[in-house]
Amino acid sequence: AMDLFDMTDDALAELGAARMEAHGDDGNLPVERIDHAPASPKRRPHITTISHPGAHAYVPSLARGLRRLHDVPILILGVQSDILFPVEQ
Repeated sequence: AMDLFDMTDDALAELGAARMEAHGDDGNLPVERIDHAPASPKRRPHITTISHPGAHAYVPSLARGLRRLHDVPILILGVQSDILFPVEQ
């Protein structure tokens, strides 16, 4: 079995809106968007890090979404493969 979860900030906000619409504001669904100051991007001078600017457009939103877990011990396992699914899917 394979489970795919979209942890981008945009997807979590959309999920939160759908949950609020379905269940209302009962206090049990803390899914509000968390606003963070944009972090300045770190420069990566190594030549292998140069890629098309649009290739990783989802990364800032994913970083914002995963910040919700900064105090939670977690283990993330994953593989990026375009054979099974494109990374954007």
